[in-house]
Amino acid sequence: MNKCCLGMAAPSAIPDGEPMVFDRAVMDCFVQEIGGDSARGLLAIFFNDAQGRAGRMIQSVDNRVDLRLEAHSLKSATATFGFMVVSAQAAGLELKADSMRRPDLVQSLAGLIGAFAQARGSVPSRDLETAVRDTIFSPLSS
Repeated sequence: MNKCCLGMAAPSAIPDGEPMVFDRAVMDCFVQEIGGDSARGLLAIFFNDAQGRAGRMIQSVDNRVDLRLEAHSLKSATATFGFMVVSAQAAGLELKADSMRRPDLVQSLAGLIGAFAQARGSVPSRDLETAVRDTIFSPLSS
């Protein structure tokens, strides 16, 4: 594994303080790790998958096991691309889903979906494209 990516992982709990909406360093590290073309393809898959995952979470509001699994997957995927606020909210949902009342759970899901929209909207599309197109690699000849 590339040194820049060591120690970068999805939060296992709700972090203290406010997490960054978008952590560009995480995205840059991911791009460096797998290369621009692969990252671009995975980012497109990620955005499509995240929409489906959000829908499955809403449908699973009464099935806490499925909801926790979806939240866990979303936590990891969003952290991979640097969407840290969404990852933190998904971590909280994963941890608290069993003990939440249904109205609170629905409200938390709405907040999670809103946070994802905010995170995606906080990064200009050209920056996302640049992040996956331009890797940090210095030329191999140097």
